[in-house]
Amino acid sequence: MHYKVVQLSGWGNYPVVKARVYRPERLRDFAHMGKEIHWIPRGLGRSYGDASLNPHGGTLWMRRINCFLDFDPESGVLYAEAGVSFEEILRVFVPHGWFLPVTPGTKYVTLGGAIAADIHGKNHHVHGSLYNYIEALELILPSGEKIFCSRKQDRDIFEATIGGNGLTGIILAAYLQLIPIETSYIRQAVFKTANLQETLQILSQLDQEYPFSVAWVDGFSRGKRLGRAIVQFGRFAKQNELDGRWRNHPLRIHPSPTISIPAYGVNLLLNKLTVRAFNNSHYAFCKPRESTVHYNEFFYPLDCIAHWNRLYGRRGFLQWQCVVPPDAGEKTLTAIFQFSHEQGWFPYLAVLKRMGSGRGWLSFPVEGFTLALDYPNRSGIEAFISRLNELVLNAGGRIYLTKDAVLTKSAFEQMYPELDRWKGVKRAVDPNNVFASLQAQRLGLIN
Repeated sequence: MHYKVVQLSGWGNYPVVKARVYRPERLRDFAHMGKEIHWIPRGLGRSYGDASLNPHGGTLWMRRINCFLDFDPESGVLYAEAGVSFEEILRVFVPHGWFLPVTPGTKYVTLGGAIAADIHGKNHHVHGSLYNYIEALELILPSGEKIFCSRKQDRDIFEATIGGNGLTGIILAAYLQLIPIETSYIRQAVFKTANLQETLQILSQLDQEYPFSVAWVDGFSRGKRLGRAIVQFGRFAKQNELDGRWRNHPLRIHPSPTISIPAYGVNLLLNKLTVRAFNNSHYAFCKPRESTVHYNEFFYPLDCIAHWNRLYGRRGFLQWQCVVPPDAGEKTLTAIFQFSHEQGWFPYLAVLKRMGSGRGWLSFPVEGFTLALDYPNRSGIEAFISRLNELVLNAGGRIYLTKDAVLTKSAFEQMYPELDRWKGVKRAVDPNNVFASLQAQRLGLIN
């Protein structure tokens, strides 16, 4: 395979590295991978940290391995290659009444990348992570052997690969269970809360009534208003719940992005003044109500703006995400916001969700509350994030590796108690560390 040397980063444009990018177009191309360098697979580059960065080896851009291989219309099981995107799955299968069982906040991720991150969504408190919906994987091991693994066959490899950040081999294809839908619309209920206590309370009270829930939190609010939020709950609408505009076309797919950011900005649009003003107006003008919206608006509000990450400028931003146990939720989340404000780090975006229990060995989810915060990159950000990580560690929580570029090896080892089981599989299938990344080196995931 030929390669190009390019500048690569995650979606936050931090960190940025030079990388040799190879683009396999057919399965036989993988036979030409050399064992003398490290490799890491990469999809659409929507992870935020350094999990898909590999400046000292080769990066396998998997986007061309993107065929639909089979679909069972009776069971809803899709067999697809790893480079297929969630956007493509939705475009093809929504008109036939099928939807993704779990989806993150963007549809522009590949199936392989979603499996490697064991992605979760607004329904984790009810339906869990993607792990629960992967029936089997087709994998190229570091030895070059191609295997199928599942909960019944080579289960240890299966467990280590889901959430394993691409370090156990190349995910070629997967069997994914889709879910049936009558319409592509969401019945949503919107509430406003006055503070963090109310926000956590309503998420806990209503999370069994609705499969989907999420809170937009005003990251600039302080004092008695700290943690005030707009909380959305949702479920798929039935066809008889649609009005005349949509009832005749109940399975409409998403539109293409309507706006594109052509180049990196200079922080004229995104700064403390503009974000504070937006937060105040967004909260003030939001009216609690029930309504029907398209899935694109409910699940993927930022996908309508192509390259929205460029608004943060060339220095980029860090999206930091933690999960803390339920009994430590209010105290720890309050401490996170208060510390951010005291240090002058105001999150430009803050999103809070409920989580259920997790499954994978390196998977992020555990029962509790998960908070994602966007911070513009500036001097001192790594030291600041490290302090946030300490707050989470002391509360018995953990950090989402797919969005991390700062976590220390020591803190990581305390946060993920099944790490040794994962390392045992890694040593067995990849003793020479054929698959490695910048994150794997930082966290001691390779020998």
